[in-house]
Amino acid sequence: MQERRKYPRISVDLPATVRLSHHHTLAVKMIELSLEGVRFLCPMAPEINSEVELRFTLPSKHTHELRLMANVRHLFEVHATPGTPPDYRYAAGVNFMNLRENERLILDTFLMK
Repeated sequence: MQERRKYPRISVDLPATVRLSHHHTLAVKMIELSLEGVRFLCPMAPEINSEVELRFTLPSKHTHELRLMANVRHLFEVHATPGTPPDYRYAAGVNFMNLRENERLILDTFLMK
């Protein structure tokens, strides 16, 4: 099977918040990150093709909190696995929208470590 992604992704274990289109905020766990988007675990299912605001901080020498708009592209129901809280019932994949150059640089620097 041929890889369709433009950018490589890395595994992460980072807390984040997602604000859904109806202004409901969820605590989520980011599990994959790339320059193109994120996969995260969440307790409720965001709608496919909806826009969300993703807020997270990348660990580094300089703390960078990012607030990025993203489009929900994929949604999967997940089963409890060891080490995963049972309230994370879904995995969502989102693509970033309109990344600014400074946001792209922050992400790229983190991903290259």
